[in-house]
Amino acid sequence: MQLPITEKTYAPPTLNFRVQLQGSDVSELDFGVGARLTLYDIGRYGSEWRNDANLGINSSFATEYYRPIGSRGFLSHLGLYRGGMLISHSEPSSSADCNTATASY
Repeated sequence: MQLPITEKTYAPPTLNFRVQLQGSDVSELDFGVGARLTLYDIGRYGSEWRNDANLGINSSFATEYYRPIGSRGFLSHLGLYRGGMLISHSEPSSSADCNTATASY
């Protein structure tokens, strides 16, 4: 059996969900839900546009655009809204000096 395979120039978007429970006692339990929508190859091959929404514990909305530059670096711009504050951050970097942690879903 042979199946024809054609490589796509894009990747399908992914949607990940999150449930967060926090507390040391049942009477003091905090609850939160969230989701991350990741769109691939927007604007350029290899780029990612990540959108996070969280309700409950640490309610926030964040969006980040990640774009590779050459074979060893990238450009990233982050916008975050949390607790009535809007934070924006842009950072060019190389893979050699990238020591930042990202939220995993």
